[in-house]
Amino acid sequence: MDRYEVILGEEEDEVVFTTENLWSAKNWVRKQVLHGFDPSEYTIMEPEGGRYWLTEVPEGAAREDYVWLEEEL
Repeated sequence: MDRYEVILGEEEDEVVFTTENLWSAKNWVRKQVLHGFDPSEYTIMEPEGGRYWLTEVPEGAAREDYVWLEEEL
C-alpha cells in the first residue's frame, strides 16, 4: 500500500511519520507546529512523487488557514 511520508530536515532519509492519506500527514505536521516546532523543517512526500511544504502559519490560525505548497516531481 502506498504511504505518505513526513520527512524532517533537508535530508530525505529521516522519516518521522507515515500514513495512508494526505489529510493525516498534514494534520500530524500541524500538531508539531502547535507544539512549537518550525514548520519549514517538515516535508510531506506523496507516494506518486509529489511533495508538500507548510509555508505559512498565520498567528492564531485554524487548520484551514495554513498555507501549503505542492510540487510535482
